[in-house]
Amino acid sequence: TPQFADCVWQIYCFEGDESFLEEMYDFCREGMRWIESVSEEGLPRGYGISEVAGLDCMCCDVAILAVRGYEVMSKMAKALGREGDASCFEEKFCATWEIFHRETSIISVIPLFFALFIFFCFSLFALLYI
Repeated sequence: TPQFADCVWQIYCFEGDESFLEEMYDFCREGMRWIESVSEEGLPRGYGISEVAGLDCMCCDVAILAVRGYEVMSKMAKALGREGDASCFEEKFCATWEIFHRETSIISVIPLFFALFIFFCFSLFALLYI
């Protein structure tokens, strides 16, 4: 759902259609409430697409998307003049970013970057030689 909110925001930034943003806002806000309902200590927990050893099942991918979701919801709320919501989402963005940053030191994410590098190398090999 944070990806949907981000997509809505990107469409709004490209098109500038405030009625579209207004139409999608409540749905996006409810999506972020759902993210909060499956979160522990501010971030979603469990299995995601990319788990990293030693992070106790913190979904790095879903967690950073949640952080981004709060950021774009703050921007949406500001664009629509909903200052109370904007402030609330800005606080959640800052808090979740701090939690994510604290829990994912560079040492703990090295295996993720290594796995992505290997995937990239195999993909490049497949494109060039197959």
